[in-house]
Amino acid sequence: MANNTDPSSSSSGASTEQNPLDESQGESAGLPAKSSVEIPSRIEPYALSRAAANDSRIVRNWAPLGTVDAGAIADCDPAGLVQMRNETWCLDWWIGAEDRWHHPSIDAAVRQRRIGDSPVLETAMRVPGGDIIQRVFGVRATSAVSDGSLWDDSAVIVEIENLTAVPVALALTIRPYLLDGIGSITSLGSAGSVISVDGAVAAVLSKSVARRVVGELGTVATRLANADDEQPDGTSTSAASCLEGAFVVALPHTAVVRILLPRSTRNEASSRSKKSSAQKPAPTAQWDAPDAGAIDAGWAAHTKQAARVELPDSTFDRVVARSESLLLLAATDEFFAASGTATAALRAAELCDTLVRVGLTEPLGPIARALLGQQRLRGSIRMPDRSDATVALLHVSAPLLAGKQQELWAEDLVGPVAQAIHRLSKGHGVASPSLLRSAVIALGRVAPSLRAVGQPEVADAAEELASSLWESVGLSAAARPSEGSDSAKRWMFAEGLSARSALAASDSSAITSIVELCRIGDQAVLPDCTDAQDLACGAMALDPAAVAVRVGAILDLALIEEPTGLVILPVWSDSWFGSPVEAHGLRTRWGVASFALRWHGERPALLWEVIPGSGVDPTGSGPQFTAPGLDPSWSATGWTGEALLAPMGPVVVASQPEAASSTDDQTGPAQSAPETAANPQVEAPREGDSFT
Repeated sequence: MANNTDPSSSSSGASTEQNPLDESQGESAGLPAKSSVEIPSRIEPYALSRAAANDSRIVRNWAPLGTVDAGAIADCDPAGLVQMRNETWCLDWWIGAEDRWHHPSIDAAVRQRRIGDSPVLETAMRVPGGDIIQRVFGVRATSAVSDGSLWDDSAVIVEIENLTAVPVALALTIRPYLLDGIGSITSLGSAGSVISVDGAVAAVLSKSVARRVVGELGTVATRLANADDEQPDGTSTSAASCLEGAFVVALPHTAVVRILLPRSTRNEASSRSKKSSAQKPAPTAQWDAPDAGAIDAGWAAHTKQAARVELPDSTFDRVVARSESLLLLAATDEFFAASGTATAALRAAELCDTLVRVGLTEPLGPIARALLGQQRLRGSIRMPDRSDATVALLHVSAPLLAGKQQELWAEDLVGPVAQAIHRLSKGHGVASPSLLRSAVIALGRVAPSLRAVGQPEVADAAEELASSLWESVGLSAAARPSEGSDSAKRWMFAEGLSARSALAASDSSAITSIVELCRIGDQAVLPDCTDAQDLACGAMALDPAAVAVRVGAILDLALIEEPTGLVILPVWSDSWFGSPVEAHGLRTRWGVASFALRWHGERPALLWEVIPGSGVDPTGSGPQFTAPGLDPSWSATGWTGEALLAPMGPVVVASQPEAASSTDDQTGPAQSAPETAANPQVEAPREGDSFT
């Protein structure tokens, strides 16, 4: 934990620091004096400043920030502008370099990246002499309060680092904007390192404010450029609620200034955690919070047990890893929303299916309670668009009934799950082919969980219904979802669902569709809708259901679950010949499945393992495996095994020639093939013999 109190600064009273805007120091300190560069009268956020070049249409492009326990509490746009959710203001960062003031929202030399696979964003802005780096992320922070108590809550940390060779001035600007529109600020005050908006603590700096400029919206940037600043402490008000303030500190070479933005308490119901939503005192100048490196490591630990894939195109691997962190953070955002022609029930089912499949259990409890809150007397789970989310309830119930708190969840879920199974048996709750297929998978997964909590009769009913519905689904893919009459719009959820349907039918054209889908956004965030230029054009900057269905499509490239067994690599691309493939930790009705593909010349070699789940009989024969993309004639049954499949033709890697084999290519857990030229020992994956 980093202590963020600057010993040279005071938390109250006038600062003893040199004024970063003092013209007499400007040349020696590398800071701007009065600027001769024309400053726009109003510097708008990224989305608004680019609307003029986009037919006045606002492009909603930002990423969520937050913690696992509190969920998403803020959003950050591509220029590093941060808006705390439920607040009517945002935090911007302006840099006074030796030539002029630089504003990320309108400067061209700004780029952003994600650190690792976590929701930690790094924005860099080029100024004379090098880059100024901003990092922003959600944390759990603490602060010592004057009465001896401790403030402990979720917050956002903003770090600004000077990588240039000279000092610069940093103006942390509180602005009456939302990310995509006008907000409001009635009062704006500062005392030492604490900045308040409308009477509530909005930001706490790691050092005291040196100077400030506060005024009506549109006046601050010009005054700042003209060095028309004022004393650091004080409070200003505006009847028009359009106040804006720039709070300036010096940022020497290699120095880092940290800013704490406490979670908004305007709407306590937005928090997942009762602990984090309790009334607490405000943070003070004495506060502690982890740094960006620790947060990235923490997210990696949270997703360590989640599913992962290693496909020939590494883009797929990154999209899955980054999307898992994003879904862990913001899966419940827009949960009840419909999008395009997709109903809220279908979107909820796909989201819950992916969360269960990759093993992200944290969001499932809140989702289950939200769905139970929508259940009607006759058992339907009524979404706002009047669609029935019964299938989504079955998806989330499977891991909850088999988890560590299964006894607690059994009291809440067994009755509603039994009612849901009865509704599906009457033909309710499956209004589309895609939802019907999802229902079959959900029924198959929830059956072992019901046995684990002592409900064998309900489990038998679920399995019988799954078999019956599977006959209706057949082996063909569900119909392609309609994308509406507006051909200029692409609905991301519909495209992901269409790709999944194509993969279920072993249509290799789905690979191209998934590749195109992975090129949109930052390999984690996906909007609900894009235009012909792949720019967001819908109401949602982040559509968790679209993110989930894209992950589901990528996982389907590796492994598809069916009532009759598991399908490894349902399709194959000629460009993948000779490339190794791995998939680890995919949750199925039989348990946690993993496999690896290696090559022996022209022949693919498969190794697989399934760890039986709760309620699954480990003495059974195990699931049946097929691999139609590699060898349509091959199949095998067993919890673990290995097999050498038929030759596929020329490969792109060099290998030793093999003698023709006259023996059966398949080896399983009950067979042990001698290592000969005709039947070589299959190479184990890098992790060793165990896939977990």
